[in-house]
Amino acid sequence: AGSGLPSFEKTVAKEFLQVQIKSVDDSSKGAEAKRNKLQELLRGVEGAQAKEEPAHVRRARQDLVKAEKALEEATKNYERWEKGKKMFSVDEIKVLKRNYEEGKQKVDKARMLVDQQQQRRATAAVAPLSEEKERGAAAVATEARIAKAKAKSTVKV
Repeated sequence: AGSGLPSFEKTVAKEFLQVQIKSVDDSSKGAEAKRNKLQELLRGVEGAQAKEEPAHVRRARQDLVKAEKALEEATKNYERWEKGKKMFSVDEIKVLKRNYEEGKQKVDKARMLVDQQQQRRATAAVAPLSEEKERGAAAVATEARIAKAKAKSTVKV
């Protein structure tokens, strides 16, 4: 804990050490020494300097914020339509529903990515750029359709 801990690591470490301290059996041999050592570690974690989050975690959090902002806008329009305060054409309703559902999925994926990135060390982290962002959604969708068509044609033969 000498060089500092990012806030998420600090929280996890504190929770872990508190559980360990509570689980020490008073009747066991060396219980007092074990409890003192765990409390010393807990004080070290609590006293550790705050450290900036690694770049991969920061990027994942930024993606989460963007996804939440996009979902917020879609949710606002969806709720207005659902309550009857805003009227849309059939095509607009389809687009609205699709954007709303996709927004929810993106937020869930972004949250999972943040959790995954927090578990990784900076050297093992992967940039949270998706294939869609790098090459475009249309290219990914086209490749998926081609691959699906090839899979069907090879099954028939």
